[in-house]
This record gives sequence, C-alpha cells and structure tokens, in this order.
Amino acid sequence: LLTRIASAADIVKESTTGKDTAPTPIADAISAFKPFITRSKSEFLTTALDEAEHWASLEAQDTYTDGFTTISMAICKNQAAQVAKLVSIFDEVLKRVYESQRIVAAAVFAEFINQQCGGDLSHINKLKNGLLTKLVDPCHIVRMLCIRGLGNLASVPDDQMKKHCTTALSAMMAGMDDRDDPKDDITLEAMKGLSKILAKVEEDNIRAILINISLRIRPCFEKDKAPVRAAAIRLFGDLSKFGDGPSKAPFLEQVHANMVSLLLHLNDTDADVKKSCKVSLKLLGPLLESSRTNEMFQKHLREESTLMDGEFMNDLCKSLI
Repeated sequence: LLTRIASAADIVKESTTGKDTAPTPIADAISAFKPFITRSKSEFLTTALDEAEHWASLEAQDTYTDGFTTISMAICKNQAAQVAKLVSIFDEVLKRVYESQRIVAAAVFAEFINQQCGGDLSHINKLKNGLLTKLVDPCHIVRMLCIRGLGNLASVPDDQMKKHCTTALSAMMAGMDDRDDPKDDITLEAMKGLSKILAKVEEDNIRAILINISLRIRPCFEKDKAPVRAAAIRLFGDLSKFGDGPSKAPFLEQVHANMVSLLLHLNDTDADVKKSCKVSLKLLGPLLESSRTNEMFQKHLREESTLMDGEFMNDLCKSLI
C-alpha cells in the first residue's frame, strides 16, 4: 500500500466534465490504507500520522517522504518485530524500475537506521549496503534519502558507529560532490549528516579530510537557500572539535579565511543563519588564541538575544587589532 500511495501521488487525474467530484488515485490509495490500519490493529500508525499532521503529506509528491518517515518511525517504536520482514520486502522494492517505489524504500530504510531498527541492530548492515548501492540512482530524491539514511548511522551505538564511520563519512563527501542537485537538497542532507557523524567520531577518523570538508562547505555560506547557508555555517563550527589537535595549524587558516564571511552573516536576513553564526563563532572562539576576542564571542553571541551589530563589530575590530 505504501508503494501504491507513492505511485498514485505522481498521477494527476484530469476531469472530463470540469468537475472534481471523482476520487483521485491518491485518495483511493489512502482510503484503502486507513481500513488496513484498523483491521491489522495498527492504530498507532493513525496516531503517529495525526500527531505529526502527515496525512496531507502523503497526498503530494514533494512531501510524501515525510509521511513514510513517520510511518517507519511508528513501526519501529510499536511493532519492532515486523522490521525484519519489512527490511526484506523493501530491499527488493529498492531495486525496482519505478522511482516512486524506490523513494518509498529509501525513506523507510533511512528511518529504520535512525530508529536503530527498533532495537535489532543485526539489520543495519543490510540497510546500509542497500542505501550505498543507490547513491548513483538516477533519481535525485532517492540519492538524497540515501544520504539521509547513511547520515543516520550516527544514531547507532558508539561501538557500532566505529565500524561504519569511514563508510558514512565517504558517503557524505560524495553527497556534497553531487553535480545533479539543482536545489541543493542532497548537499543539505550531506552537511546535516556530517554534523551528526562528527559528534560521534574521533580526530584521527577525520584528520585526513578535515581541510577538504572546510573547503567544500565554504561556497555554501553564500547559497541562496537559507537552510543550506545555516547548515554549512553550523557544520564549520562543528569542525572546531578537531581544531585543537594535530590539525590545529591548517584548520586555523580556514577559520581566518572564513571569519569575514561568518561575521557578515551575523546580519543575515534569515534568523536560522544568524543563530548558526552565533553558535559556530562561539565554538571557534577558543581556537583564535585571543582571550579578549573569545570572551566577546561567548558574552555577546547569545542565540536568542538581539546583537547590537555596530557596537559589537567596533569592539571586535579593536580586539583584533
């Protein structure tokens, strides 16, 4: 039924009478799904979709992945015993020729990883390998969901994460290199995934690619899409975790190179970008080897407060000189 919903969402039914009284294919699919939930005694799915307000999401091609994610999460939390069967079923769906069906499978796999397969980690490898095979899928939505799922490997326990970190990092780097990403959706997922993974790995895992990451995200500071700017700036701040070890000197060069851009984006038109700048500058402050500058960052760059931009910049310039 989930694959039917995805397929039906792509269909636009044209009326021959000029009236829209006839049910649409997607309405038919969702109408079939609702009694299935009741008869299978899976009312937790109705509750989850109601609470997330994702029934409407299932009706549109650009949002139905949100609904599939909610359904997958609810299954892991309420019917974990069914996850193994669903992994086998959707592993075959992921290989099908119809992209809408591959989208469903990728969305389900991504959330199963995020939910640790309802507690049964023995399926993680199969999920990971399935998503890896689709990083070159012709459909950019499938590729985006694969990057999301591989980034969700950060959700598994630390001992498991150590086994997957190299693969996950490579996948995020590949996502940032995707050339067929006109709306930067894959780039955004890759940066979000990297931020999650960086919180779980050690410096020696990231040392070889630290500067490469810094260079790749720098152009994203100036993207038109505000969430991309915010994610890139936040990711650069997260890299500060690795900036006080063997990579300190080259990373400090990146901090200096990006400082003007970060300071300018404190006055960005988007509130989330401003917040990301404040958070990142506070994380980077201790690396600047200037106690006065760091003190200013920690004192004045409060996430929810309004920054007196002119006064702050004037005092900051004095401290830098």
